[in-house]
Amino acid sequence: MARLLGLAEANMPETVDDLRSYVQDMAYSDQLAATPQGRHIAQQILFPPVPDVLRPILHLNLQITNALLPEPIRKMYGLDWGPKRQQAFELSFAAVRKIIPHLPTSLRLFPVTHKMMELGEVPLPRHMRNMGLS
Repeated sequence: MARLLGLAEANMPETVDDLRSYVQDMAYSDQLAATPQGRHIAQQILFPPVPDVLRPILHLNLQITNALLPEPIRKMYGLDWGPKRQQAFELSFAAVRKIIPHLPTSLRLFPVTHKMMELGEVPLPRHMRNMGLS
């Protein structure tokens, strides 16, 4: 993804921890700004054009996105979020994490993800290695 966005190989974080540190440093720096282009992209991410039947899912998309964004980014874009909402999200997410492993694979994975795992393009998660998916 970073290459698609124009990041040079030499500038890519080497580990997930390096990436997390970079994101944390940037989010809490004074180097970011919500430009008109950034606001337009955020609007498209939070409220993508979807058929009317899928509109109720947009609220879920907004809640998940808000929960995962660092606080300074939410403030920068004027997204309403607070400690009670974050706690509700974390409790819901913990419940989902307990339920998902008990669902059939067809309900846990997008078809494209399953195909990529079969082709070896995406590593199979440890908990799924003995399920006959590889």
